[in-house]
Amino acid sequence: MPSSALAIIFALLAAILMGTIGVLARFAALPAEHITFYRLLLGALFLLAYMLLTGKGHQIRHRPSKRNLYPNNLKMQDSAEI
Repeated sequence: MPSSALAIIFALLAAILMGTIGVLARFAALPAEHITFYRLLLGALFLLAYMLLTGKGHQIRHRPSKRNLYPNNLKMQDSAEI
């Protein structure tokens, strides 16, 4: 299967799973804060596992350069004016 077709399948699967959060929240009888916390926790754990399994674990502690933080050649003092 081509990688673009696999990407589309994963995007559709993610959309379907995100769409089920309302049903889960209705039947879980938990506060919204708890549901959000566990959704984010599970997402972070799955991303961590994915990065470690694909050999991208070194990118977890990567820090972006100032060029990425301040695009369009803006200086730090100019960004406060925007």
